[in-house]
Amino acid sequence: MPDSDYERAVADCVVRSMSEVSSLVTMRESPDADLLLVNGSHVGLEIVGLIDPGPLAAKRLMESAREAIERELEARGICEYVEVIFELAEILAEINMGVGRDWLRNLPRLMAALLAECRDARIEKSTLEAYGVTGVAYVERKPHTRSVVGRGYRQWTNPEQTLAHATLKNKHEKLDQYRIKNGDYFQQYWLALASLGPGSADGGFLMLLDSGFQTTYDRVLLLMRGGDGRLASARDVTPRSR
Repeated sequence: MPDSDYERAVADCVVRSMSEVSSLVTMRESPDADLLLVNGSHVGLEIVGLIDPGPLAAKRLMESAREAIERELEARGICEYVEVIFELAEILAEINMGVGRDWLRNLPRLMAALLAECRDARIEKSTLEAYGVTGVAYVERKPHTRSVVGRGYRQWTNPEQTLAHATLKNKHEKLDQYRIKNGDYFQQYWLALASLGPGSADGGFLMLLDSGFQTTYDRVLLLMRGGDGRLASARDVTPRSR
């Protein structure tokens, strides 16, 4: 059975975000929700969450690293806001090789030494590696009244292998079945994709943001999350030419 609470949250977010939607009629199956438009017609909403196990597996290690770097900067009196963008593939490799703890133990010291010597506002991977920093794609910084560290991650994937690409293909195959099953009850079918969350840059995610895909759905909505990780708004990413 689907996660009814999650799907309801997605449907409610779509209703809040899209002015042409009057209300949520009901949650159902094939598709997942029945929306009523202001003009009185019905939209079948298909819902899918882009949940990639990679970021979830690395989340705890990246957060521990962020906290450790912040403590180290504070101890050294380095008052800056530092945004650390981790290289997800390297983080997962550290975990798989069983050396994540060693990496976590050394990273704060190496990062603090780098920030003390290098004054660039953006520090690229080549410089990071020259100082022995691994698992980080780049770092951005700016002055601040205290030591604050934020984090994100970068994940590059072959566009034909991204989770977004696979999901679109799967959902397009189901749409023909929905049209046959539901007849003319639904005047339109929309696809709602819940994003990977804040602090991510994935080839498939960028493909969706740029509307760089083909679809047989009438509308494709990308649900964006706020800083707290909750669904905040739905963005129409339907390609203009189909």
